[in-house]
Amino acid sequence: MLILLPILLLLLAAAALALLGWLRPKFTYHWLVAAGGAFLAWVGAWVLRSRLPTTHVLSLWEPHELLPMLPELLADAVSWPLALALVTLCLGVIFTDVGRASETSWKVWTGDLGITALGVLAVMAGNPLTLIMAWTLIDVLKVVILLRQVEDRSTRRRVIAFFSANTFGIMLVFWAMMDSLRSGTPLTFNNVPSSSAVFLIAAAGLRLGALPLQVAFLREPHQKRGQGTLIHLIPPAASLVLLVRTAQTGVPQAWESIFLVFAVLAGVFGGIAWACARDELNGRVYWMVGVSAMAFASAIRSQPAAALSWSVTLLYSGAVLFLASARERRFLPIGLLALFNLSSLPFSPTFTGAVLYSPFNLLIVFLLVAQAALLIGFVKHMLPETAPLAGAERWVLLIYPLGLTLLPATHLVAGNWLLPDLGAPTSPPTWPSLVVLGLALVVGLLAWRGVRVPERVFSALERIFSLRWIYTFLGWIYIGLGRVLAFVTHLLEGEGGVLWAMLLVALLVSLISQIGAGAGG
Repeated sequence: MLILLPILLLLLAAAALALLGWLRPKFTYHWLVAAGGAFLAWVGAWVLRSRLPTTHVLSLWEPHELLPMLPELLADAVSWPLALALVTLCLGVIFTDVGRASETSWKVWTGDLGITALGVLAVMAGNPLTLIMAWTLIDVLKVVILLRQVEDRSTRRRVIAFFSANTFGIMLVFWAMMDSLRSGTPLTFNNVPSSSAVFLIAAAGLRLGALPLQVAFLREPHQKRGQGTLIHLIPPAASLVLLVRTAQTGVPQAWESIFLVFAVLAGVFGGIAWACARDELNGRVYWMVGVSAMAFASAIRSQPAAALSWSVTLLYSGAVLFLASARERRFLPIGLLALFNLSSLPFSPTFTGAVLYSPFNLLIVFLLVAQAALLIGFVKHMLPETAPLAGAERWVLLIYPLGLTLLPATHLVAGNWLLPDLGAPTSPPTWPSLVVLGLALVVGLLAWRGVRVPERVFSALERIFSLRWIYTFLGWIYIGLGRVLAFVTHLLEGEGGVLWAMLLVALLVSLISQIGAGAGG
C-alpha cells in the first residue's frame, strides 16, 4: 500500500482544503494545509524509493469480465522519477505561490493538489488500460479548465482540436492493445511487441506535439505561473512515461528513420522558437515541444535511460523559470544550477541523456542544434531581473526561494545518486555536451554583437515545422467536399431529383459492370 501514499496524501490535503473552505470561510491557514499535504506527499515519494519495484492491483474493479486486465499501479525505475518530479513540482508551486498572492486561494491550491494526484496516478499506471483511463481524466479536466478561461470562437476551436488530437492518441493505444491480442498475448509494459511499439510511440509523440501534429493547437489562452505550470506540464509527463516504457523495446528499423525525422523537426522548431520567445511564459509551449522531442528521439533509438533523463528535465528545469515570478540577483545561483542540470555535462542529470547521440547518426546533428537552442533560450529567459519581493514578510522571503531551489536540487540528487538503474547499454559520451556548449557560445557571441534572427525567418519556420499548412490543406478539401455534397443534395431535392437519381444509379451500374468485365478479362 506504500505505492498509494503520495496519491492519498495529496487527495486528503485537497479534501481538507475543500471542507475548510466551504465550512469555515474565515479560516486563514489554508496555505499551511496545502503546503503540509504537498510536503508529506514529497516525503512519501522519497520513502517509496526504498520499496522499488512495487505494484498494487485495483482488485475491487467490477465486473472483471468487461476488461482483459485489471487497473494496476506500478512504481519502478521508470515511474518513480516522474512521480517524484510531479510531487516536487506541486510543492514548488505552492511554496512560490507566497509571492503571487493575487493569483492564489484555497480553491487554486485544492486544484493543484488534485491535479498532481491525477498526474502521479498516470505516471504510475501499471498497464496500458490504467494509462488510458488516467489520460482521459487528465484530458477532460484540462479541456474543461481551458474552455472556462476562453470565450472567443477561434481559441475554443483550437482547444477542441487539441482534445481531438489527444483522443486520437488514446485510440492508437487501443489499436496497439488489439494488435497484441491478435497474437494471443495481452499488451503489458513488460511485454511490448515491436509491431505494437510503433502505435505506442506514435500515440505518445502525437500527444506531446513531437510528431509535431499538435504544435498549432498548444498555444495557451492565458499565461499563468502557478497552477498554469501544473496544468501544462502534467499532461506531457503522463505521455512521457509511455515513451520511456516503449523505449525498452524500440521501433522496427523501417520506422526508425521516419519517426526520427519528426523528432528532429519538433526539436529544432521547439528549440529555436523557445530561444526567440518574448519571455519564458510565451515560450513555455515551445520548451515542452523541444525537450519532449529529445525524449521522443531517445525512445525511437531504444535508449530508455536517455528518454527518462530528458523527460524529468522537461519538468524540473522548465518549472524553475515558469515559477520564478520574482527574479533577483541573489536567486541567480538557482538558475545556474538548473542550467547545469540541462547541460549534459558529466555529473549533471542530463549526462545520461547524452546516450541519445550514440551511435552517431547524421540526423542527430540537428538534435545538437536543438539542445543548444534550448540552452540559449534558458539563459535568455533566466537573466532578466524583475521587481523584487519588496515589503514581503520574512517567512515569505525564506519560503519563496526555497520553492525554487527544491526543483533543481531534487533533480540533481534524484537524477544522479538515487536514480534507479535502467541498464543503459553504453556509457554516455562527453563530446555532445562540448559541441552543444560550443554552439551555444558562438550563437551567444553573435547575439551580443547584435545579430538577430529576422522575424520573417522565424515565421516561415513556424509555418513549415508546425505543419499547420497540412491542416489548411485538409480544411480546403473539407470545404470542397462540402460544396460538392451541397450541390448533389440541391439536385436531388429539385423537381428533377428522381431523374437525376436514376441517372446516377445507371452510371454506377455501368461503371461496376465495366470493372467486372475488365477483371474477368
